[in-house]
Amino acid sequence: MKSLPRFTPLITILALLVLVAIGGSALANNRATPNVGSEPATVNQRSTPTTSAYEPPATEAPEEPTTQIQESPVQPPIPAPAQIPQAPQVPLNYQYYDDDWDDDDDDFDDDWDDDDD
Repeated sequence: MKSLPRFTPLITILALLVLVAIGGSALANNRATPNVGSEPATVNQRSTPTTSAYEPPATEAPEEPTTQIQESPVQPPIPAPAQIPQAPQVPLNYQYYDDDWDDDDDDFDDDWDDDDD
């Protein structure tokens, strides 16, 4: 039984995985048939002269007269104006320079060389 605390996290993760699988299968509900009305699912073997509600009725467009239209020559495309490059942004995550490198020293201790006396 000394190894039980060692495997407790693994057992807990597996138990949670089983609970998620059970909950997912309960939410999926794969055994019940879908509740769909039978009328939109019927198929007729004979053709009907009417159009369905989903298809717009076909209209015959009158033929366009075949007259010669003078086309203007194609104009070359106008190039887009060049954009002025922006100055790069200064990064906001820079570190400040620490110019006090000797802050850890005790500045009030002036007798560091007094042992020679």
